[in-house]
Amino acid sequence: SLQALEADLARDLRLLNYPPKGWVPDARAADGRPVSDVIVAGGGMLGLTVSFALRRQGIARLRVLDKAEAGREGPWVTYARMNTLRSPNHLTGPVFGLPSLTFRAWYEAQFGEAAWETLGKIPRVMWMDYLVWYRHVLDLPVENGVRLTAIRPAAHGLDLDLVHANGRTETAATRKLILATGREGQARPRIPAPFAPYLGQQVNHTAEEIDFATLVGKDVAVLGLGASALDNAACALEAGAGRVTVLARSPTVPRINKAKGIVYGGFTHGFPTLPPEWRLKLLDYVASYRVAPPRDTVQRVFKHPNAALWLDSPVRSVRMEGGRLLLETPEQSLSVDHVILGTGFAIDLNAPAELAEHAPLIRTHAD
Repeated sequence: SLQALEADLARDLRLLNYPPKGWVPDARAADGRPVSDVIVAGGGMLGLTVSFALRRQGIARLRVLDKAEAGREGPWVTYARMNTLRSPNHLTGPVFGLPSLTFRAWYEAQFGEAAWETLGKIPRVMWMDYLVWYRHVLDLPVENGVRLTAIRPAAHGLDLDLVHANGRTETAATRKLILATGREGQARPRIPAPFAPYLGQQVNHTAEEIDFATLVGKDVAVLGLGASALDNAACALEAGAGRVTVLARSPTVPRINKAKGIVYGGFTHGFPTLPPEWRLKLLDYVASYRVAPPRDTVQRVFKHPNAALWLDSPVRSVRMEGGRLLLETPEQSLSVDHVILGTGFAIDLNAPAELAEHAPLIRTHAD
């Protein structure tokens, strides 16, 4: 049972002296505010992982902040729309060698070993349930509904401007800050210029909340051939859209995912030891190829008879005509009720409010 698993894990943590006594000296800001040892911005998967790692090292005055409400941290139940995780279930996850903390242990405690053997890839929503449990059993100090808006140097380290969900503002003092803010923490949704005037009711980006129930019987266009684009196309079809047309600039469907060549232990351990120019060369090689959409996602979309794929069809212009959007491609036009942009993200360090002041000082590979 899950209760028995939690008892086993609690014993393992006690044997490992978790959490150890804090060793960083207490500190106060000049105005008397307490100074945190570390503040982690982001309570998603990586924010939880780094918080557990810090607590194991005796970092006691730790705050973990997330702008979302509890249980909605990260993308898993917001804009991630695949049925299962992309990765195989044999990966052990963020457990630091603790078998009782693995997803497999959590799953088997509830459904049994036989169910695990037939599970396949991990259901996306179930992964969120697991992360909620992970936070609970490790007693990680996540504060929900708190947004980081600015970072400033201070004598004690940093001052952080925070806005709470109820509107209360706070200036938090900390020695160190870790940004676990995910994709949104360094980028913005990429919006093709022809669609910018129509964002809102009839055009959404895949990173937005989308009410798919409103698309019942509607004609929908989805821009992009990546995993997220096809995930959203599938959601529209499953919700009852009348017709979904996937529009892709590429003349062919990519079939090989070059990034799969880097997900093994040798790469993980060896990559940091390479000279910078070789690290950049390898990453540039992988990024220069279009990533193939997952096979099961392609099948999820095109099992529907009312799904269509237009290749080599970049949208040149968009205009409103009779309450619908008319999309012009080099070969033909398409009239639809709604558009979903699966056009990804553009790296833009000015996009997140907390980095705007510092973006000019941050070097990238382009420098």
